[in-house]
Amino acid sequence: MSKIFEWIKNQKIYVKVVVSFLFFISIIVSVTISVTAFCIVYALFHPAEATIIFSNERVQEKFEEWENAPLDFEKLRPHIVPGVVLKIFDAQENLIFDTGGYYYPSNELFEKYLYEPPFSFLKENFTMSNINEAFVIRLEVPAEVANQKFKLYFYRTVTSQKYIFDMLEKFFLCACLMTAIFVFVMGEFVKRIILLPVKNLTDLAKKFSVANGADVKERITIPPANDELTELAKTFNEMLDKIQGDFKEIREALARKENFVSIVYHDIKEPLGIIDLKLQMIALYGDDSKSIASNMAAIESELKNAFGIVENYSLFTKMNDETFQPTKEILSLSEILSGVVNLAIEANNERDIQLLKNDSAQIFADKSLVVVLLRNILKNAIKYTKEGGTIQISSEVAGKNAVVKFRDNGIGIAKVDIEKIFSYGYRAKGNANVKKIEGCGIGLATSKMIADIHGIKIDGESVVGEGTTFTLTIPLV
Repeated sequence: MSKIFEWIKNQKIYVKVVVSFLFFISIIVSVTISVTAFCIVYALFHPAEATIIFSNERVQEKFEEWENAPLDFEKLRPHIVPGVVLKIFDAQENLIFDTGGYYYPSNELFEKYLYEPPFSFLKENFTMSNINEAFVIRLEVPAEVANQKFKLYFYRTVTSQKYIFDMLEKFFLCACLMTAIFVFVMGEFVKRIILLPVKNLTDLAKKFSVANGADVKERITIPPANDELTELAKTFNEMLDKIQGDFKEIREALARKENFVSIVYHDIKEPLGIIDLKLQMIALYGDDSKSIASNMAAIESELKNAFGIVENYSLFTKMNDETFQPTKEILSLSEILSGVVNLAIEANNERDIQLLKNDSAQIFADKSLVVVLLRNILKNAIKYTKEGGTIQISSEVAGKNAVVKFRDNGIGIAKVDIEKIFSYGYRAKGNANVKKIEGCGIGLATSKMIADIHGIKIDGESVVGEGTTFTLTIPLV
């Protein structure tokens, strides 16, 4: 039995369901058939048995009356129920009385075809025989009357009852067969209605696992019924959508990170390469003071460029950390803006940088971040403005905000790029002149993050070949 349970435990759910159905339904059907069969057989054969028993009781009563009287077996006929035949044999096995005549078999013929009756409720000493397709039951009773020993045999035919019993056996056999078929049909029904959706879930989950969630477009078909399987299918599909969304975000984040690192590496490689070249030139032409001054100026410029890239990279990474908290305080925007512009003017003699207006304004912000924000916007304007070009900066108070504008007459930005230039690693593609200018695309991305942290709105307007205007709307204290 333990091996059977172990085998069932290792089978698929479909097999377990069918075996369980078959087991429990078999028990129910077996009990039902057994009870029904007993009741029907009892109803069929008990009347025949009862008439024989009743006839025997009446004959025994008559024998008791003959203890001191001469025996007259003919007087027994009225005491025997119609349909019951009595044969009496003496001690020498001679037939001395028979109420059935030739119609009922002799004892020798009866004994020849004798077999146990299939009815457990029949009394003791009952036997059955099948003679010429006629079924006969017999009761053997010993008797002693007037010091003489006899054997009484009561017969009765039960052919019709036995025929019905045989038909019932076939019916019950068919019922068992139909039950087995029903169980397998029900198992198939359960498989299709209940287990097939579960199998689909399993297959899709395996496919999703093998593909690592990538490019799996399949989803579970939602059943029309509103049941637990429908809810499971909906939940599973939603889970796949969410997981795929997370996978997509992770892949995009990793791709952005790889792209970001490669761009920063490429961009910082340029100033470092120039610095290395200038140092070699100083070593080679060390006696020329003009050459030394020129090379040192180039080195200083490239160092500032490299520091700016590293600073933006560091800030960008730091601000992407969820634990990052800026140190905000009340600041003078006009002082910060004038300081940033003055430093830019000192470092860039090739462009005309003008601070047209600088209204007094106080803001609540992180000073170091605001400086980086303003410097990045201004550096971007300087980078994309040719030598001799003009950059105009203005800051004026408008209601509850300070509006800071950076206007240049540089190469401009195409409309297809104006919305994307604040994405890190992105460089404008709509203007061919942009390709000639080195940059990693991190400055504006860092500026956008700083602006978002402070609730600052950045807008950009540009016309290719005419210039660009960036507008910062900064909340006042």
